[in-house]
Amino acid sequence: MWLINVTTKTLENFIGSSVPPYVILSHTWEDQEVSFQDMGAEARSSMKGYQKILKTCELAAGEGIDYAWVDTCCIDKSSSAELSEAINSMFRWYRDAKICHVYLSDMPSSRRAGTSLHDDLKSCRWFTRGWTLQELIAPRAVTFWDQDWNFVGRKAELCADIHSITGVPTALLRHQHGGYLSDYSIAARMSWAAKRQTTRSEDIAYCLLGIFDINMALLYGEGRKAFYRLQEEIIKSSDDGSIFAWTDSSLWAPTCTSVLASRPILFERCGSIRVLDHTLKGMSMTSSGVHAKASLATGPSPSGPQTYILPMGAISGPSSSGIFLRKVGPSTYLRYLPSKLAWVDEPVRRRRVEPIYLISKLPTDRPGLLPNPTPAAWGASTLKVILPNTEMGESTLELGMTYPDSNWDAHDQLFFAANEACRGWAVFGVFGEIKVFDVHITLDLLCACVGWSSMEDEPIRSTIVTRGTTLTHRSSWAIDHAYLQTLSFEEDFAVEGYMSGEMGFHQWATVETVLWDGSKGQANIALRFVEEPGRESCTGRAILVELQITLQD
Repeated sequence: MWLINVTTKTLENFIGSSVPPYVILSHTWEDQEVSFQDMGAEARSSMKGYQKILKTCELAAGEGIDYAWVDTCCIDKSSSAELSEAINSMFRWYRDAKICHVYLSDMPSSRRAGTSLHDDLKSCRWFTRGWTLQELIAPRAVTFWDQDWNFVGRKAELCADIHSITGVPTALLRHQHGGYLSDYSIAARMSWAAKRQTTRSEDIAYCLLGIFDINMALLYGEGRKAFYRLQEEIIKSSDDGSIFAWTDSSLWAPTCTSVLASRPILFERCGSIRVLDHTLKGMSMTSSGVHAKASLATGPSPSGPQTYILPMGAISGPSSSGIFLRKVGPSTYLRYLPSKLAWVDEPVRRRRVEPIYLISKLPTDRPGLLPNPTPAAWGASTLKVILPNTEMGESTLELGMTYPDSNWDAHDQLFFAANEACRGWAVFGVFGEIKVFDVHITLDLLCACVGWSSMEDEPIRSTIVTRGTTLTHRSSWAIDHAYLQTLSFEEDFAVEGYMSGEMGFHQWATVETVLWDGSKGQANIALRFVEEPGRESCTGRAILVELQITLQD
């Protein structure tokens, strides 16, 4: 670490624990700043920025401190290694300083007519820059000075004004209870940087490394990719799901995108989001996206029967927020409706904890937004379940359990194929009532099929069984849900054997038609499989399975 000797005005290098006490300067860069190389030249004294260095040294000497640090001249920016080390150490350097002096070069020394101290502070460029956020938060002792180096006040005294301007909580500014960065959610911390700017696009990520206690390599030239990399590094070190709580009001139409934000401004409204415990576990970055174990919720969708919701932060009281997800593959999701958050205290149903993948990057040959992602777009074979409509009566039929659940999409009411090489299987329940005139049928069915995802020319094998009433030619039986939950999509032979063994027959029919005996009527029930129209050119297979019910008096 290079420090300025306040007596000789020369640079001295210190390593590790040998670093002496020092004061540090926070400011906004202007013309004629003194560089590391300039400090060894006589011309430095004629440069405008040298006056800031002299004043910082003067303040340090007055406080009995022998060294000072100024970012313009204490980093050899011609060395990429030294620059990287400095940026990754910056938060710690400001935190460890005895005092931080903030020079507000555009704050007038005399109050303008009709303005308050708050107004003058708010108009200062210092509060809009990306790098100065950590310079405000990290040091415990901070003093502010106007353009003529007149004392303005201390951070502890001005914290109410600073909070109003920056959104940074007063407890954190005062370093009191709640004065640790880890007390605040990822989303809340991102919100403090939402309106800040940097000269280079990469620096909006690099200036936040200390705020999230992250180290990462600097790759100038990567542009906005730097902010994506920052989020990926945060995910590697934290299970705080609020990192997905951003919203983009410009994307008001139903659309899908990746779960990572493109820029900090999208976190602008996240200042009050708190961390929810036990929402996500074991978050990590993989080639398939963000992997985690989570308990998703399902609830009403603006554009479908159901949608998936990932709870990831509390707003106030018992209310918590979440993001909408669209399933685009087995256990794989995209961010859905990114213009809004979901409220988890709405009527939703929580699911068991399961492994999920959240897509963090869209394929390079696709646009950044997908208006309506379909299984065909991702090349997956599908089995879409169609429940019957009764044109002359009433129907309350609903889908119940679905196995394998990782391959079921509640939004589009279909199963995804996980492996085109296997035959694939699906088990789903159907329950409810059908009323047509005097015929009233209460159904509780379990439907199973094997072979629907196979590209081979072989029939789909299927069957229908009851779950508690009377189904002609089938005995009532209890399904082992725990066993089916353990079976992967590829274990179609195990499913076929289990179903056959449990029902006491040795061969499934390719089309199963059964007669349901009810107390107020009968129904012929069949499963019908057809190719989905309009999907002929897709790489995967698209099958519709329709539950056909014919009522009898």
